[in-house]
Amino acid sequence: MEQMPIEILKRDHRKVKELFIDLGDEKDFDDKKRLAERIFKNFETHAKIEEELFYPEVRSVSMEGEKMIEESIQEHNKVRGYINELRDFDGGLVEYENKVREMQQVIDDHVAKEENIVFPFSEKNIGEKLNLGLSAKIMAMKAREMI
Repeated sequence: MEQMPIEILKRDHRKVKELFIDLGDEKDFDDKKRLAERIFKNFETHAKIEEELFYPEVRSVSMEGEKMIEESIQEHNKVRGYINELRDFDGGLVEYENKVREMQQVIDDHVAKEENIVFPFSEKNIGEKLNLGLSAKIMAMKAREMI
């Protein structure tokens, strides 16, 4: 049975949450950076999937859908800014952890909004059309991007 697109996206959300927990438990700075890079890559792939495959469907429904997606893209761009800062970071561990926590809060807020507002809106207003072939496209993009 084909997995529903929203379930795939929610699974991505859980994966990143688990990686943040692992990152918080890690003591070694270099290992923290490696784990952070996994978070970055997961986020980048997830955001690309949403922006190229999922969001266009939500956008097409109404002005309300358009507004939601514009806000979501702004949130993605804010996280991309944090990722760029963290990839180029040359400070100490405490400053790095603080910046990661700031990014995590933006991601947590974004996930909450998606799961409580955007996903239910899309299920209500798009319904079955949302599922037609979208899951296969999402999984194919994940496979390409996560190599």
